[in-house]
Amino acid sequence: MRGKILTLIALMATGFILTLIILNNTNIINLSPTNSEGSCNSLIYNEEGKTDIVFFGQKEEVETYTNYFLETSPYNRNKDEFNFYYINDYEPNCKMYKDIAIVCNSRDLVSYASKCPNDYIVVLKDEERRIRSSSQSNVLSINTAHPLSVLIHEFGHSFANLAEEYAPAKLKSNQQNCAESCDTFLDSNECFKGCSDSSHYRSIENGVMKTLKSNEYGAYNEMLIESQISEKTKSILTGFATIEKTDCKDQEYYLIELNIEESEIINKKLETGCVGKNKNIEFEYDKKDNTNLRVKLINHDKIYTDIEGEKDLSGEIFDEEITTIIKVPVLENIETIEIEGLSTISL
Repeated sequence: MRGKILTLIALMATGFILTLIILNNTNIINLSPTNSEGSCNSLIYNEEGKTDIVFFGQKEEVETYTNYFLETSPYNRNKDEFNFYYINDYEPNCKMYKDIAIVCNSRDLVSYASKCPNDYIVVLKDEERRIRSSSQSNVLSINTAHPLSVLIHEFGHSFANLAEEYAPAKLKSNQQNCAESCDTFLDSNECFKGCSDSSHYRSIENGVMKTLKSNEYGAYNEMLIESQISEKTKSILTGFATIEKTDCKDQEYYLIELNIEESEIINKKLETGCVGKNKNIEFEYDKKDNTNLRVKLINHDKIYTDIEGEKDLSGEIFDEEITTIIKVPVLENIETIEIEGLSTISL
């Protein structure tokens, strides 16, 4: 009898352990709408339609950067507007651009990131301190030897199209944070000369777009960022509602590699995974031909590189010898994709 009781207790204990394991795994799988066949891990999930940020890095390090991000204004007022994921079983093959900056944007990276919902991709790399961090389109390549503030600096470039506030630097097209006069900043009551160049003005004396010693954007820049946060709930297609499927493995997109300088389409491939909502790409149907999808690229032909100096940031914006990767959603009746400034692609 004693042996039977011990056996029963052991079985109950084993069952209890198995139940804990099953419950724990269920929580991991159901945290968010991710591709269960891939390696996507959910860190913070609010709901669909929010801005999705996927990190390549180990969980503890990703948590450090995510917490810093969410403690920074204005993101701290909009915590429920972001979802965070991480992939820790894939080492991106980043290139050393001109021997001064890490650039991780590649076809393989963008494809692998599609295992997660991915509006923005952040790669964490441990490099020498002299190596610059960078951003290209929606891909941020972060040198972890730099201060944590480099994340919000590069995100400011990619998410809100903020220009460099140190000088000299090239002025971004369609940027709004470097103004031609102080009248732009009347509401914030601050204005300082010098923003990318000596003829433009910035709204904060030493903000994070000027120096990594700061973790503040400034009131005017925060307003620009919050306007973009509200925009992120819109469809990736101008004027058209789209239903995004929950699971990444149920979605398809065209992965296209471009050489913008040569006006050349290098590669096109149909892929499975989440397409994401990259605000640096605009889509619209051709009104004259509803089988044609028009694609406009915004600042895709530029790499922004930054490194902390003794006082301010320094860096360069490169727009030569650039290849870029875009994802185009698979849509019913679309037979051709017309990329602005490039040739039309037949599907």
